[in-house]
Amino acid sequence: MTAGPRDRSTAALVALVAAAAYLPTAARSVLGGDNGEFATLFHAPGVAHPPGYPLYLLYLRALSGLPAASPAHGAALATALLGAAAAAALFAAGRAWGASRGASAFAALAWALSSLPWRLATQAEVFALNALIAAALVAAAGPAAPLRGTRRAVALGALAGLGLANHHTIVLLAPLGVFAMVRAARESRPARAAALGVMASLPGLLTYGWLVAVARSGRDLWVWGDPRDLAGLLHHVARGDYGTTSLSASHGAPKTLAHLAALGRHLVVDSLALPAALALVAAVALLRPPRADDLPGRPDRAAALALVASLVVAGPVFASRFNAPLVAVGPLIVERFYLLPSLLIALLCALGADVVAARARVRPALLGALAAAFVLAVGARSLPRVGVDHSRVMEDYVLDTLSVPLPRAVIVGSGDHLLFGTLYAQRALGARPDVVYVNPDFLRLAPMRRRLEARTGITLGGGPAAAVEAWLRAGRPVYLANASLAEVVRAFPCYPVGTLLRVLPRGASLPSPEQLQAVNERVFTRFRARPPRARPGGWDLAATEPYARPWVTMARAAAASGQPERAAVLGARARRWLPAE
Repeated sequence: MTAGPRDRSTAALVALVAAAAYLPTAARSVLGGDNGEFATLFHAPGVAHPPGYPLYLLYLRALSGLPAASPAHGAALATALLGAAAAAALFAAGRAWGASRGASAFAALAWALSSLPWRLATQAEVFALNALIAAALVAAAGPAAPLRGTRRAVALGALAGLGLANHHTIVLLAPLGVFAMVRAARESRPARAAALGVMASLPGLLTYGWLVAVARSGRDLWVWGDPRDLAGLLHHVARGDYGTTSLSASHGAPKTLAHLAALGRHLVVDSLALPAALALVAAVALLRPPRADDLPGRPDRAAALALVASLVVAGPVFASRFNAPLVAVGPLIVERFYLLPSLLIALLCALGADVVAARARVRPALLGALAAAFVLAVGARSLPRVGVDHSRVMEDYVLDTLSVPLPRAVIVGSGDHLLFGTLYAQRALGARPDVVYVNPDFLRLAPMRRRLEARTGITLGGGPAAAVEAWLRAGRPVYLANASLAEVVRAFPCYPVGTLLRVLPRGASLPSPEQLQAVNERVFTRFRARPPRARPGGWDLAATEPYARPWVTMARAAAASGQPERAAVLGARARRWLPAE
């Protein structure tokens, strides 16, 4: 099958509809997770956390001149263009696998306007580019794809290289990719096709050289790790700081059943169940023996098995290895990895739609109207979630937090939302460059520890408590962003001030209750954020609970000292920031 003018026009229309949804809703402020880091690296070059994501970083730098309200907004707009292109590539994949033009457009738009693809395409994140490359690879592997033989092998190799330069989960498509490469080799001279396919992967892989160049530039840039030589680069690419095969470095064994259930719920609920049901219809139709009433474009059974195998690997097999807990912000971390299986579900949805349409006694015009209504319903359901996900709460929280410390302070805190949010606030917005933010995990990573030592002028050894001791002895004010560092809280007197905990030298006296309340009253008058009107969730919850901490602490102290009325007033102040029961 060749992509004719009508296919190209329909693909452009799909991209235009997706862009019309994505561009106006692109996030204008920094969000949680890795978003702050990528928004910062849109603003200035640098090396992202392992494995480095060089393709996405180069893309962001290429589009860093986009007119935008902020660096975070510019990075989100650049990503939105990738998301729109991914929707068009998914349409092309549907056509390459034998789905009709209408069914392919329906499936692509139902996927693009569902909540997860929409949210990930409208913020600085690598997953929209991953979806684009995956959809293009699935299209190139399609039995009805216009490419054959050596040209198919070259396309598959190039896409594999680009995919590995962006996000390693592209390897989850290996069953389909290997099958398509073998088929491409059989369609031409096998040795030549294989050699050219391998060579075609090199340009994408060579983008990792960007990380080496940035790390060796000598400029004051954000660089995770030390990828200045081959050993450092390989350590970075292999995610050595996290554990190569672990989703999370800070948790234990995989939580298989919980994550399989979460994946199943997402694939059914996120797009109102119909695409998942149509995908099941398609899977049954593809895997059973051929029948006389099969669709004309039905893929052969071997190709169908490869496609379904990739879905199983990218979906349940991969999810069964997740070791992050599904509490607090855990669901937001793991749901990003549902994007790839949801894309494959959408492809099967297109095929399933054709199966149902062929057997339904309904006029095509009515089917088209029903499909359009369903796509609009999916989009209408997703839009409020996109708005909630893109609130300013996280940016206000980070800027408020940076307004608290004394000059030349050190803030110690865990969580990517804090680490990368602070990085963005300092490097992209110019807020409080005198403050040093320390993720305690960096104390065990030699390159990151050396950078901290260079910034503070203090040699660090041991764990967080030893580092806090060294900073305090050197006269640096020290604060904790959260109370999770139990060894520090036990070893030093601490008291809440704003969204932080002030750490005092051993033996120092804590402020009186009256002094503590007066300090917090002054600090809160400077804050940007206000108590949320509705119950916060996800990253917003992580960004609002710290505001309640000083009032909770003072309320408990008042209750313990026999002051119930004062405790009630302070408790009410705390509850303004806490989620509803």
